[in-house]
Amino acid sequence: MLFKKFLGIDLGTDATRIYLKGAGIVVNEPSFVAFNNRTNRVVAVGAEAKKMLSRTPSHITALQPLSHGVIADFDVAKEMLQRFLKNDRIPWSWMTETVVSVPTNLTEVERKSVEDLMREVGASAVHLIEQPLAAAIGSRLDVGEPTAYLILDIGAGAADIAVISMNGIVVSRRLKTAGDFLNHEIIRGVRDELKLAIGEPTAEEIKTVAGSAMPGGERLEITVRGRDVASGLPHEIIIRDAQVRAWLQRPLKSVVEVVKDLIEDTPPELVGDIYRNGIYLCGGGSLLRGIDQLIQKEIGVAVQVVEDPLNCVARGTGL
Repeated sequence: MLFKKFLGIDLGTDATRIYLKGAGIVVNEPSFVAFNNRTNRVVAVGAEAKKMLSRTPSHITALQPLSHGVIADFDVAKEMLQRFLKNDRIPWSWMTETVVSVPTNLTEVERKSVEDLMREVGASAVHLIEQPLAAAIGSRLDVGEPTAYLILDIGAGAADIAVISMNGIVVSRRLKTAGDFLNHEIIRGVRDELKLAIGEPTAEEIKTVAGSAMPGGERLEITVRGRDVASGLPHEIIIRDAQVRAWLQRPLKSVVEVVKDLIEDTPPELVGDIYRNGIYLCGGGSLLRGIDQLIQKEIGVAVQVVEDPLNCVARGTGL
């Protein structure tokens, strides 16, 4: 039994990660909840609930309580987080101090809802930290020095872009063109061009297996099954990387344009630091093949994906 424990929480649209000081990341679960509409009870959370997405009967709804990085359903988010905090690896304590990562440019109401949520699940003290700053700390960058780092955190619901210097954010942008948006572009492309209806889990698989931002050396393809739009019957097709790349071209271009706008608004001295230090990518979107090469080609600055891009925000909240 502890008197006080310290938790860092990365409350993401697609995944929730909890960092326990002294132990590391103890919870890494999808931010999904399966809800029974008849009994008004939660039947599953995390990975078990995500498996039910697009596969549930009419009386069970699999949903994400967070949308674009902010809380969309307070009560369901509370139930999900309470279950995650009952993990065997998280010890009981009299007091719990939490640091929670939040997207940049949140309204006061959105920030307060996160604080209220944490207090509802038993936190005695709540501190909020912007996700790009947490990512920089978790990636061991010298954010306390008078030099600038540009962090691009591409999550599932939102992409956060920030210039960081002296332990603070100088300028930042948030856009909703992120992992989930890319999935919807793939769903639309498959439906419009290949006349096949697919769900979001299949679109995610297409993005992971055959998705890329730039042409690579190897040719990628994936066999996909869905419903033929014309006949309504099951159908199977092969999708190649060039097709997926064409569907993702427009949203990726919009991300690059926002990065350019951010750099234009950055003080000149810090722009020089960015040119010297480079751009750092993190989040699930940074794992898309060739996205670092695309941004480097368009911006003209060295780009690198941080070590452990999925967990760096959670680690930054706990350090």
